[in-house]
Amino acid sequence: MRRHEGFTLIEILLAVGLTGIIAVASLVPLVFTVQSLETVQKGWGKDVKVMEAAERIFRDTRNFAQCGPFPVFRIVHKEGLTIREDDRLLIWSAAPVKENRAPGLVVYKIVSSSGLNKYKPGLYRWELPGWRPADGSDKETGPTALDTDNLRPEDGKMVLKDAEGLRLSVWSGESWSDEYTGELPKAMRITITLNGRKQVYEDSLPTILKE
Repeated sequence: MRRHEGFTLIEILLAVGLTGIIAVASLVPLVFTVQSLETVQKGWGKDVKVMEAAERIFRDTRNFAQCGPFPVFRIVHKEGLTIREDDRLLIWSAAPVKENRAPGLVVYKIVSSSGLNKYKPGLYRWELPGWRPADGSDKETGPTALDTDNLRPEDGKMVLKDAEGLRLSVWSGESWSDEYTGELPKAMRITITLNGRKQVYEDSLPTILKE
């Protein structure tokens, strides 16, 4: 009796099963690769936002307005329980002039959402155009003597969402300092913390020519 050549049902099922296993195994690295690329892209996007926030701080600082006897630049070094790196930057800036307003005070600081504070956390920027000394106040202290603890988040604008810390230091020509009040320093270092990661930016500032 002549036997017909071919595959049995069991052989066909085994072949189909093996093909499926091989196909799934080959797709697993592709899935992990796509997920890894998405993770890298998200991290890169956050890095860009931090860099843009630092660039904005440098831009406001370079647009300083020199007028009157008061200091145009001030950094306040602070550390708290909810915000470990809670420095504040105050600049008498010409940035409001671009919006047809008088030069004013620009302030940067971190806002948290802990405790009774229900505001969105992040790095905020306040712009306070114009300044007049209060009656009986010392004109030489100027607007940079403002108490930044009294600033309300709703009066400012968020620059970097979910930023956890801001650390500032300036180079006066001899050493780096965390506390400074006076004319524009020679250089500034900005450290911004986002999602537990610190990013440091450092750059020189315009030189003020003295008469």
